[in-house]
Amino acid sequence: MSSLWVDKHRPKSFAQLDYHKEQANHLKKLVNSGDFPHILLYGPPGAGKKTRVMCLLRELYGAGVEKLRIEHQIFETPSKRKVEVITIASNYHIEVNPSDVGIYDRVVIQELLKTVAQTHQLDSHTQKEFKVVVLMEVDKLTKDAQHALRRTMEKYMATCRIILCCNSSSKVIPAIRSRCLGVRVAAPSLTEIATILQNICRKECLSLPAELAQRIAEKSNRNLRRAILMCEACRVQQYPFSPEQEIVEPDWEVFLRDTANFIAQEQSPKRSELLAIEAGLEAILNENNYRAVWILSDSRSSIQHLKDWNNVGDRTSISILKLLRHIGVDHEVHLQWIPSHVDIYGNEVADNLAKQGTAEPLCSTPSLTFDEIYSIRKNKDLKTWRVPPSHDWYKRSSPGGSIGLSCDRADQTALSRFVSGHLRSCSFSHGNKVFPVCAKCGVASASPEHILSCLRLSRETFETDPLLALDFLRVSGLMDGV
Repeated sequence: MSSLWVDKHRPKSFAQLDYHKEQANHLKKLVNSGDFPHILLYGPPGAGKKTRVMCLLRELYGAGVEKLRIEHQIFETPSKRKVEVITIASNYHIEVNPSDVGIYDRVVIQELLKTVAQTHQLDSHTQKEFKVVVLMEVDKLTKDAQHALRRTMEKYMATCRIILCCNSSSKVIPAIRSRCLGVRVAAPSLTEIATILQNICRKECLSLPAELAQRIAEKSNRNLRRAILMCEACRVQQYPFSPEQEIVEPDWEVFLRDTANFIAQEQSPKRSELLAIEAGLEAILNENNYRAVWILSDSRSSIQHLKDWNNVGDRTSISILKLLRHIGVDHEVHLQWIPSHVDIYGNEVADNLAKQGTAEPLCSTPSLTFDEIYSIRKNKDLKTWRVPPSHDWYKRSSPGGSIGLSCDRADQTALSRFVSGHLRSCSFSHGNKVFPVCAKCGVASASPEHILSCLRLSRETFETDPLLALDFLRVSGLMDGV
């Protein structure tokens, strides 16, 4: 199986580099001087940091660094938990991304560097006396891991050199930056990217128009790796090339742009609710042990939007309809509107959670990162849903305000309107929905709870004997005609 162009045509020595040649000459002289320090390479994605690392290693040790092997190493944390990390190694170096293990990156750095530093070269006369550890995405390491790295760099300097790679050096602590030779790898220019693309196509016996090469370079945002991948995708899509042919973009980039545009079109609760419904249905696909699916939403406009499925044109709604069709093949699916914040019997848990969520203080950071958003969401999930609701009502097969009552839809709607105060005969007084007068005792501004008390009814009666409760309310003239 042939490899991707981005790997197949990667330069293997400083002499083969297409840009930043003066910088390459300085690095080559640094290797030949015999005084090789710790190095910090930083620059935007696709600028060529990894390529220059491999050129450095080849200049140090020769072609032996190209004989790579993939290893799975297991480390034990102080809490006796075992974490696994994937490394790429040769006889002379090892490459690892410690940020893959999250908060346990400190353990990986300490143990890995200790192991490498204590392993000496078999023939120190013909080879360097030290091995090299390549750490990727150093700017994503925790502060504890970075401080541990600083101490380890000093301790094993004699037998180990470290090459650090990151996108931004500002997120690396000053103690590490001061102990490394900083090398900034700037992104190539659009002209350099277009020239490289044409050279690669020439090696592949292809003819790439200069106009298309320039368009790909502009579309890549000066990311050479992305430009090469886009060029290869264009080759698969169409050949011979056309100067005006469509440039294939990464799926994730198209998805993020469409999602951002979708949210920006109409910033309303309906849009947010549609995204939540889609996420809920996607989560259901990973479950097996269930019979019926109930999607409860307090956004009536979202339900009405999906109900008019013939005129649905946005990406999220189309995705929801496809998911409903897919799940509905084997399971019964219900999409139901329920009022929120109206203290419907059986819906107290959902109301309380919604009220708590609106009362929580907002994060003070001006812009949240993905890690912060993920941590906040995960913490809320663990705190809220670790113990499922204990109400026996939630164990029934039909959740929702009063949609599980054994009566027709009109009676269900009538009872829900009464309990929630959504009756035309009710008025708004001092922040509460009230009836003008109680038909039983004559009290003015009677609340729904007062009416139930006078009629010797309770909300539990709506569950146990809904038809009896409905008859009482109709005889008292308290129900709207439905």
